[in-house]
Amino acid sequence: MHALLQGFRQYADFSGRTSRRDFWQFVSITQVILIILLLPAWFVFLEFFNELISNPQVLDLIFAIAQNPDIIHQELAEEIAALWEPYAEELLTTYRLHLICTCVAAVWGLIIATPTLAITARRLKDTGHSRWWICPLVFLFLPLPFIADIAFICSIITLVYCCQTGKKDEVLPPVPSEDKT
Repeated sequence: MHALLQGFRQYADFSGRTSRRDFWQFVSITQVILIILLLPAWFVFLEFFNELISNPQVLDLIFAIAQNPDIIHQELAEEIAALWEPYAEELLTTYRLHLICTCVAAVWGLIIATPTLAITARRLKDTGHSRWWICPLVFLFLPLPFIADIAFICSIITLVYCCQTGKKDEVLPPVPSEDKT
């Protein structure tokens, strides 16, 4: 808990150093909280998806689309509307819960974004690497394939750097004093 509080106290401090232990405690705690916030949304979605996919009409519709991709859009829309009608009320309730859980998780993600970047920058400095390695992490969520791919590769490199042991500043050895006794 100390690492979490320390991470939020230094939420915008991109200078200095962070130990490997403090970094991983902060990242682990924040990610566990994020998962806990998203669990209800995942369970609701999986339950609804399993119920929907177990309906044989859904499978028939999927196979019909796969066999004949030139299906007229009007016919397809009517079939989908007829198929979704029994699920409409449940979908609305499910959607509200899913939306609330996702919004709370998104707010948490925005809250931890700057502290996570700052603690990663401090960890990179502690390992002797450039803090510029955090820049590609910002591009991970852009829906541009090439940029997101490069950012993903850079995030793996950054992760490897954060796993390394810290390096102390190289200090010159003290100059031996000459004793003329």
